[in-house]
Amino acid sequence: MNEQMRIRLTILLLTILVLVGLSGGYVVGGTQSYSRYQHSSFANQEHCGDQPPVHVCVRAPSAIFSAYYPAYVAGQSSLFTIEYSSSSPITLVVSMSIVGLSQVQVQTINATTTLQSANILPPLIPQNFRKLTFEDHTSLRVQVTDNSKHLYYLNEIPLVLHSRW
Repeated sequence: MNEQMRIRLTILLLTILVLVGLSGGYVVGGTQSYSRYQHSSFANQEHCGDQPPVHVCVRAPSAIFSAYYPAYVAGQSSLFTIEYSSSSPITLVVSMSIVGLSQVQVQTINATTTLQSANILPPLIPQNFRKLTFEDHTSLRVQVTDNSKHLYYLNEIPLVLHSRW
């Protein structure tokens, strides 16, 4: 092998080492980000309200990483949980959305004297999701009514959206 070929081979190997190092750093950074996200998800806050005969509590994280949201929608994960009961049986309509990021998800539930729970995950509005390139302070809007539109619970729960970039 001539000298010129050795130099090229050395440059190629150094370039590969640098790229492997950078990709390793990228993986470590992503793992740390996911770890922070998981920690944030487990630190759910509970927001409750009573309007007789209905009792409603919403458990939601104070912050979410938007990059992971599509995976939660696809897997129907329990990012937002609503717990409910009623002193007399009643059919309730739950509407939930992330203001500015998701569509309104509507779910009908039957409340009884037993405390029950439901997981609701509003689907994203794709064009709004693509535009999210910075941290955003928004809210999780939750409304619970009966079939006659009588309001039992309404709350705008503060939510921080960490950018996917």
